[in-house]
Amino acid sequence: MTLARLQKPADSMNARPLIVLLGARALYVGPGLQLSPHRNAVATWAMGLDHAFTLTMFAGAASTTVQARQALIPAGARHHLQTQGRMLFVYVDATSGDLAALTAQSLPAVEALAPMAEAIASTVDSAIALRHCHEFLRAIGMGDVETRPTSIHATLAAVNARPQDFPTLAHAARHAGLSPSRFQHCLREATGVAFRRYRQLRRMAQLLRCLAAGGNLTDAALEAGFASSSHLSTAFRDLFGMAPSQLIAANVRLVTESYGE
Repeated sequence: MTLARLQKPADSMNARPLIVLLGARALYVGPGLQLSPHRNAVATWAMGLDHAFTLTMFAGAASTTVQARQALIPAGARHHLQTQGRMLFVYVDATSGDLAALTAQSLPAVEALAPMAEAIASTVDSAIALRHCHEFLRAIGMGDVETRPTSIHATLAAVNARPQDFPTLAHAARHAGLSPSRFQHCLREATGVAFRRYRQLRRMAQLLRCLAAGGNLTDAALEAGFASSSHLSTAFRDLFGMAPSQLIAANVRLVTESYGE
């Protein structure tokens, strides 16, 4: 477990963004950060901590805009989330039953979940932050990860842990014992996105883990396999709607939990 402070402490702990990496899951608590339109590589659950947010979903030339306190954003769906308040995002583990768990029940009201989110955001102790995160995930129906015993999910779990070992779709397909076209089809069924996009997300997790271990952005980008900081910035903005430098400028905190921890 590692808690990294990338810049000097902020005046208010609650004003600082927090990213928690939990295996293939991730959780964010903090300001909305003025995200641009983007597509997440996995399904993402969003909750407005202070008030409702505006969510626009795009489908070709058409779009739909709603005001909400909670929303489940499908993998690969282009969207634009706007808010002046703080947000909590949960990025699911696509190799597990997380998405099914989120959609199978009525989630608790925001007012019931907000104190748990505040507990996550306010602690400076990494072990306590991780405990609060697991309590929060259980409250929304995401308990222990249940990995599916199929070749596609076993390969995705390997990609999660070692994205550098799978530089191309062909490498992943070979690991799964499938043709590239069949693997791509199975991957889209499992995650909703293509292999390149899914691997990109896992490389971002690798980047954040390097930062959490004390590395700088340049070193972390190289370790995650990005040729340059501009290459990283473009990929990061495409996945998350902002540049990685925005997180560092916002004094982000990072808490990590290793696989199997």
